[in-house]
Amino acid sequence: MHLTQQARILLYLCIKKQNYSFIEKEKLSAILSKGRNGTKGWFLYRAWPGTRSAIYVYLMSMLAAFPVGIAAAFSCEFIEFLTKTTINSSAWTMAIYMLAAELYIIHKCRKKFHLRVRLEKIQQMPKTIIFLLAFIVGLFQAIPISALERFMDLPDYMEQDFVDLTHNPIGILVLCIIAPIAEEYLFRGLMMRKMMRWNISPWYAIIASSIMFGLIHLNPAQIPGAIILGIVMAWMCYRTRSLIPGIIIHITNNTLCLIPEECYDTYIASTPMMEGGLSLVSIAIVILSICLFNKKTAAS
Repeated sequence: MHLTQQARILLYLCIKKQNYSFIEKEKLSAILSKGRNGTKGWFLYRAWPGTRSAIYVYLMSMLAAFPVGIAAAFSCEFIEFLTKTTINSSAWTMAIYMLAAELYIIHKCRKKFHLRVRLEKIQQMPKTIIFLLAFIVGLFQAIPISALERFMDLPDYMEQDFVDLTHNPIGILVLCIIAPIAEEYLFRGLMMRKMMRWNISPWYAIIASSIMFGLIHLNPAQIPGAIILGIVMAWMCYRTRSLIPGIIIHITNNTLCLIPEECYDTYIASTPMMEGGLSLVSIAIVILSICLFNKKTAAS
């Protein structure tokens, strides 16, 4: 019998009998330990269920939203025909399509995988402090990540699409609220937690889910910053056992992206020294916030 099948059967018997005896726990631990240390490719094998679930939900969201996008495109064309005006139908179609896809992800993660965003009780730290630290991290990480993206100067294939979405009310709703919630459900709630259930080290799960989070943007200019941001959000999720801090960071980051580039160039990146100095200050604030957060949640 396959190693993982043995573990699953033993775990099922434990749950069915509602009795986790010491011997059964030891057997299950030995099987998982043997697989972790002695089976070739064991990490990839255990990482696959979480990765597969995330990819499945993501692809299904695109397929499920496709009819909605088609209907939106025809509706926009029909409105333009009736009113004899131009309403930027491509932006409206893309915004409505993205809204449908993101809502599908949230629905699927909540209904099929039973994910919730509740915040479990953490000793020595009120929830308001957690929310405040998450907001500070989301606020101040934007400057160094923007500086990194400008320094790397990677091609931005979606710049015009992003500009169109920021001038559309549904696009703004998706970018600032719906997408952050859906992506936290998908990568931190589903993928990372499922990896950890398969006995993968938390840091391996954090890094793997963050890399997938960066790659799924399909835009070279966004990938490095998304991976770094993903690691921070995944770590916050792991420490609090909740998606709420990551959602706050994600919403704050995406909202800051709505600031026009001209304002950033004028007030932050007016000179390389100014941008570099503000980046160092922001990094220091983020590190201090994370250290404080880590210290306060150490007893949880």
